[in-house]
Amino acid sequence: MPKIGSRKQPRVVSRTCWTPGESKSMAFTYSTNSKRYHDTTTGKFVGRVEVRKQLDDVIDVSADRMKSWTSDLIGNTYTIEEWQSLMAEEVRMLHMSMAAAANGGWDAMSTGNWSRVENYLNYQYDRLEGFAEEIFTGEQVTNGTMLYRATLYAESARATYEGERFFLEKSAGSTQEMNILGGSDHCVDCQRASEAGWVSIGTLIPIGSRACQAKCHCTIIYRTGPKDTLGSEIESF
Repeated sequence: MPKIGSRKQPRVVSRTCWTPGESKSMAFTYSTNSKRYHDTTTGKFVGRVEVRKQLDDVIDVSADRMKSWTSDLIGNTYTIEEWQSLMAEEVRMLHMSMAAAANGGWDAMSTGNWSRVENYLNYQYDRLEGFAEEIFTGEQVTNGTMLYRATLYAESARATYEGERFFLEKSAGSTQEMNILGGSDHCVDCQRASEAGWVSIGTLIPIGSRACQAKCHCTIIYRTGPKDTLGSEIESF
């Protein structure tokens, strides 16, 4: 199989980023007391699942970009260097945005937050480097699997968002967590996590590390202690 493009070090290109409150269609602001977003028009809290849905929409758009760039790479519109640069910058901005969204916005990001984001990104950059190398050598076949693999770099951002929420909740004193199944097919790890109900924080397999990996659409909710009923807690997320 012929090699696609050239193999050089990636360069950095500039892209925009997003967190709740930065979209005209989502006038959200963040409350540091409740660790929740609320609608600036109605004053009501925005459900955590609704926030995740909006973030998923952003991830889907990013995945479409990555798929399109990869298709263009296959068609020799881009060199590997250009493709890798586009992918790396998209990964950078997407994961930074997800971390900021989890913590309440860019101004809320601490040194510790950014340090974790750097770790997330370095892991993704290493995987992207391996992906590019396999494309260059021909080990990665230029077909639908290559397009699918490219989209996983966007899908992986859910784990960054959920990971940052875990650290935020734990530092704020939450002691229990519960898995909420997403709207897609569920792997055995996600099913077992949901069946467990409320458990001690840190018990559940982190989102992104389960059998479904980057495709996980679950979310985890937290609380500081047992409630009289699960209903009121579930309705509030």
